[in-house]
Amino acid sequence: MRFSQFIQTRIDTILAHREDFARTLSAGRSMTLTAALLAGRSLTQHLALYAQLPHQVGLAGQLAFAVIPWMQSRRSRIAPGH
Repeated sequence: MRFSQFIQTRIDTILAHREDFARTLSAGRSMTLTAALLAGRSLTQHLALYAQLPHQVGLAGQLAFAVIPWMQSRRSRIAPGH
């Protein structure tokens, strides 16, 4: 399934989650970068999410993708044939 198809088939759910999140914000108050990155949660609440398996899998995926450029740079430093 293409990403655009995924969004189209789930647009109502996506918008509902977005609206629920928007309701957690105080009216007329700007969000700090940290609050935006933590989806409006406190740091403690955000870290507590990693006790749940889906969040652990997501973190593992993020770390795996973060390591790819490092692995590529190490590979390019190794002389060919080694």
